[in-house]
Amino acid sequence: MSRYALHLFDALEHLTKDQIASLMEAHGKQLRAAFIAKYGYPPEDSTTPYVPVTINGPQDHDAYYAKEYPNRQRGKD
Repeated sequence: MSRYALHLFDALEHLTKDQIASLMEAHGKQLRAAFIAKYGYPPEDSTTPYVPVTINGPQDHDAYYAKEYPNRQRGKD
């Protein structure tokens, strides 16, 4: 995405800010679609939850998350 953005900014004299924004959004959607086609799931699902570490040592992520944020369901932020 960065190379594409640099390419657009090089062409800045020929494009308006709205055109650049539209082209960047379209390119982002293409990258997302390519990722889903290649891996079969959305990129945000590829993140690994962090392991919370407290004074008592590493904690189970889901149990710690439920205790720290009792009114939230995981993935529904």
